[in-house]
This record gives sequence, C-alpha cells and structure tokens, in this order.
Amino acid sequence: MTRIDFYSNAEPKLQVACQLSAKAVQQSLRVLILAPEDNTARAIDKLMWTFPATGFLPHCMVHDRLAPETPVLQCSSFTMEGSACKSAKTGARAP
Repeated sequence: MTRIDFYSNAEPKLQVACQLSAKAVQQSLRVLILAPEDNTARAIDKLMWTFPATGFLPHCMVHDRLAPETPVLQCSSFTMEGSACKSAKTGARAP
C-alpha cells in the first residue's frame, strides 16, 4: 500500500529529508523526494552522497536508467499523470 507522509517546519529541511529517507531504506521502502526547484534537488543529491557520515543513501533522479532499482528517487520538476510522478523536463516517469 502506498503511504504518503508530509513534514512541515522540520529544520534543517535537507538533513531531515535524508534522515527520513535513510529510515525508509532500512525498512526496505522506496522514497520519492519532490524538490521545489533544481537547486534544492542538487543540494539533496550532494548531501545524500555523504549521509550518513560513514556511507551514502542510494539515490538517483526519476529519469535515470537505474530508477527502477534505486530506493530513493528525486524529482525537481514534476507533473502528475495518473498516480505516477512524471518529470516535466524529460517526460520520464517514476517507477
């Protein structure tokens, strides 16, 4: 079953997104992070390469060829098509 959680007033936002993503990955869940703009998506991407301090979170953009097998996906510009996230820039769909 799909589960959607919303967090507001969480600070620092990007670190909280990484913490929640790591928790989900530990539970064998998949995560889709919708960033409001490309700069935010790049900042989250950079942070995930060093989070946690002794590792990294496996992640990629929704249009990446590895998206179907990657637990954490990012999308910075999206439209909803049915129940799927579709990149407005590339047309790629989140698996």
